[in-house]
Amino acid sequence: MLEERIKVELALSRRRNDFQEELAIGLGSVAGCVEISGRQLVDFASWDTMGVSQDRAFRKVILDAVEQSILNARLSAVRGRTAIHAQAEGGLAAALRYEDCIIFSSRSQAILSLVTNLFTDRDILLVEEGMTSGIVQDAAALAQVPIRVVPRGDVDELAKAIEAHGAGERIVWCDGISLERGELPNLREIVRVCLRTGSRLIVDESHTVGLVGDSLLGSLDTVGLLGGAIATIGSLAYGLASFGGYVCSSRSVCDLIRARSKAYAREAALPCHAVAPVSTAIGLLTSSQE
Repeated sequence: MLEERIKVELALSRRRNDFQEELAIGLGSVAGCVEISGRQLVDFASWDTMGVSQDRAFRKVILDAVEQSILNARLSAVRGRTAIHAQAEGGLAAALRYEDCIIFSSRSQAILSLVTNLFTDRDILLVEEGMTSGIVQDAAALAQVPIRVVPRGDVDELAKAIEAHGAGERIVWCDGISLERGELPNLREIVRVCLRTGSRLIVDESHTVGLVGDSLLGSLDTVGLLGGAIATIGSLAYGLASFGGYVCSSRSVCDLIRARSKAYAREAALPCHAVAPVSTAIGLLTSSQE
């Protein structure tokens, strides 16, 4: 019975202490701090590494977007892009050196739409050990795409795994940074392997935009290979100080996702104030390195 199974799983979760106490966290009066129980504490949980959310220009863009969306209620479509969404997507695509970009309500939704609409059970997805995103495995399972796990940083094993797969696409999915070790992938070698074997590379830059790179645009930026993967996926919730997710790729890949993805077609678009400051955040990051 489903009810009994749920009880058993909940009991196991309680024994493992999976449940965490929820704290009432307020915005601190000092930049980079939060307020808990009346105390000002340094916010080590924030991924806004460059303090983008504290910038006056960034905040003004948000307020202007809120006002515009209220005054023009017809722009708040259940689906599709407003001019504000289009501007944010265009800014992300240009910064990361891609033809096109789609913004989703979450990073998980972005991954789900990309994997389930581009790949099939004839393909193979190669992921590194310790990958941080379980949604990649979930999306692969839904699309019935087989997954092969390879040792992190071992490009020779990666090449062998690629060559062992015959027909179909070979997709290498790479985290921009290992959250467990703080290590960046050897992207130059991974790109060489992909080019030599005709494989496709996808890089998850969720935790690297705003943190690494000559222009703070992620791990591909650190090796001068912006736009060098078939697609880059990421989150707007970390270095870009907003929320939501995105896929940057060629125009044909993005058009295919827009045409096929039921998740994209039927989800509510992000509110304007969440996407309006994306281009401003990108500008603040890149200008801070000049």
